[in-house]
Amino acid sequence: MNKDLDRFAPKVPVTPSDGPAYSLGFETLESEVEVDEAPTSGEIPSWLSGTLVRTGPAKFEVGEQKFNHWFDGLGMLHRFQLEGGKVSYGNKFIQSRAYLHAMENDQISFREFATDPDPDKFHHVSQGYEPHGTDNAIVNIVKIKDKILATTQMPMPIEFDPHTLKTIGTFDFEDNIPDGFTTPHPQVDAEGGYMYNWTISLDPPVSHNLYRFDGEKRELLCTIPSEEPSFLNSFALTEDYIVFVEQPYRLDYMALIAGGKAFANCFDWKPEQGCTFWIIDKENGEVLRKLKTDAFFFLHHINAYLESDDSFVVDMVTYKDPAILGALYLDKLRAGGGIPVPLIRRFRLDLTNDVVRSEPLRDAFVELPRINSAFSGQYYQYFYGFGGYGSAPSGSSLSYDFANCLVKVDVTGGTTLIWQQDGCFPGEPIFVPDPKGTQEDDGVLLSVVLDSEASKSFLLVVDARTMQEMGRADLPHHVPFSLGGEFFPRKDLMATAEEVAMSTDAGLTVEDFYAAIQNLPEPDGPTNKSGWLKRLGR
Repeated sequence: MNKDLDRFAPKVPVTPSDGPAYSLGFETLESEVEVDEAPTSGEIPSWLSGTLVRTGPAKFEVGEQKFNHWFDGLGMLHRFQLEGGKVSYGNKFIQSRAYLHAMENDQISFREFATDPDPDKFHHVSQGYEPHGTDNAIVNIVKIKDKILATTQMPMPIEFDPHTLKTIGTFDFEDNIPDGFTTPHPQVDAEGGYMYNWTISLDPPVSHNLYRFDGEKRELLCTIPSEEPSFLNSFALTEDYIVFVEQPYRLDYMALIAGGKAFANCFDWKPEQGCTFWIIDKENGEVLRKLKTDAFFFLHHINAYLESDDSFVVDMVTYKDPAILGALYLDKLRAGGGIPVPLIRRFRLDLTNDVVRSEPLRDAFVELPRINSAFSGQYYQYFYGFGGYGSAPSGSSLSYDFANCLVKVDVTGGTTLIWQQDGCFPGEPIFVPDPKGTQEDDGVLLSVVLDSEASKSFLLVVDARTMQEMGRADLPHHVPFSLGGEFFPRKDLMATAEEVAMSTDAGLTVEDFYAAIQNLPEPDGPTNKSGWLKRLGR
């Protein structure tokens, strides 16, 4: 088993550009490695058995061209397999159409979030310039039935093998549900196993569309017409309802279809319109209530639940306007530009009086919030995220420096706890419950942390109750800051492997299947053409 990481180090040392220490997290990682056993320190719990997969941008230049925004870079998957206190690691670029075109032509070929390539440079590209969107799935990881998908704002998720990280292809829903754009954060109902998500149709009449997916086909549940669709990134799911917030960051439909602008530049902020909370029955798609409130911008929900028969609670990370998107351009991040500080807010939807009331939930800078998923859609006490400042147990203040700590917030008013180390910049924390735990916060947090002094990253394991470090596994290179991920218990992935193994003529055992997939050849690229592209006539 290999624990010597020196042979995996990049042949050309990667150093951060002139700027803050964390800027290395926005520099390209070219190397793809397999580490059988990473060096560890501390004690990683033996009960922690499964695989953490993360996705995010890893290549910020193609030829002489550069991507503009954190949400633009070509995607890479990172896999951490944990078993018996040991950690293995591997990483691979997602073999998306966007990536394959870029590598073949040494050009940025697809319209990304904030980067729009010049179509005049693509007359030589045999498969054409793609003005509509990208399958560069860098935002989130989701499991639906036996499929693991990487997602982005385009309705072209990438299916991949979580064991080998090999790209299987663009996942095609094969239906006619209007889906010009979608949210990268679908919600999965734990009880029924259904995946819910929203799309924006681009064909008149333009609308927001809610669907339910059972792993085989999608069912359209609800359509909300809108001449100016709202920017969509996330929504909330309770035990019985969908809560969708329509914010006044409006898509300029004509600017989008005319081309010449990146996706991010096709929206207008119209605060005079305010925000609208839509409450929808998740079983039949019936719109139960529509409530208006003052304008705010958001990217992420924390949780939502029915507080009483006539009151919903919706917790969100909010901003006064969309300036956060502008702050995440790479030139600003690498230069240490300021980032707007969000406000954690609790919204109470009063169905008796048809009003929305809100209050600051906690005074702490937290983003990329996560909870114990067993409490999703229910009353809960804790959420976790990465932050720039907060209150330490001693009450001392922390300086704001991008994301320099992990934060645990008690929404009932208890003490805010943090993990922090000088020169280290953690990513989104993923909560993994202790199988023998009895409390909501019995478990650990997994976070990929950039160590700016070592110019490398490590996987951090933190006790979710105390926010004290339990152990870490060192990696051979830096991991660019990723955007989303998920932990899959071994039993869940074993079920997936068993289904595949049993479906083969050879009648492989699960163990044989695991051994066999390690030697599969690399695919030539995605195996199918998305129905989304077919509907565009491509």
